[in-house]
Amino acid sequence: MAAFERHFVHFGASDSLPEVAVHRAVTTSTTVVRNHDLDGTSTNKSTHRSVELDGWRYFTAMPCPSTEQPAQLCLFFKDKALDEAWVGAVTSEDGLHFTDEPTLVMPQRTTFGKRNRQVRLLTHNLALTFHRGQYFAIGGQDNKKLGRVNRGLWLAQGAAWHYAAGNRSSVRDLATDADGGASQWRNVRNVINGSHPGCLEGRDWLPYLRDHQGGGSSRACEFDGRLSLLHFKKRFWLFARQNPATHSQRFVQVTVFRVRVRIGIRVRLRVRARARARVS
Repeated sequence: MAAFERHFVHFGASDSLPEVAVHRAVTTSTTVVRNHDLDGTSTNKSTHRSVELDGWRYFTAMPCPSTEQPAQLCLFFKDKALDEAWVGAVTSEDGLHFTDEPTLVMPQRTTFGKRNRQVRLLTHNLALTFHRGQYFAIGGQDNKKLGRVNRGLWLAQGAAWHYAAGNRSSVRDLATDADGGASQWRNVRNVINGSHPGCLEGRDWLPYLRDHQGGGSSRACEFDGRLSLLHFKKRFWLFARQNPATHSQRFVQVTVFRVRVRIGIRVRLRVRARARARVS
């Protein structure tokens, strides 16, 4: 297993994007604007849009090609900063105009349509990437919250980025099926927990953190901030928030791993350590 490393990126008080979301409700009005130029006065009509903002957070923009739309761009996000109900996505063909209704990517609580499977929670910090015709999603936390013990990060694989197989279900479907129902995401498995070697958690005063099982810091890493996942030089790179002090410090830690994929059978995870880290 690889050790997490302290990366050279440093965040300030908040690592979230500005709280400006893709609009869901738009009111349009028209205003007459008079422009003065050398030829006299001309009148133009300018359209203004009043945007109703939501608490959407943790945005990721990435290409998400499909057979029908090979040049498609997806914007992924969760619906609330805390206690979110889902991760969804809106799509665009030109990077400027996006669909109005989000498509469901992952509900907060899901068994992926499997009977007797424990509910998985991936949405707080869900990260996605596309590699060799497959989408990979990873998310989760390591803590004692929401009336349960959460034991780290879960990795899922799918032929598409949306939750349901064969269609793009609206997030409104959660009103009738809070579990999301059957899903095209598969090979779901727990890959890393908060006691992973090298993972550092300095906020040892928080009562909902679990004890570190491998020595080092006294508490297991919570994975409380957003994740980023990419494939580079034949490896997956997973970036996660690091809290090295009791408060007011946020860094990024990274681990590198390989996934050997046997489509439809299983995912084999092999993690290799990096030689050294840099800190600023």
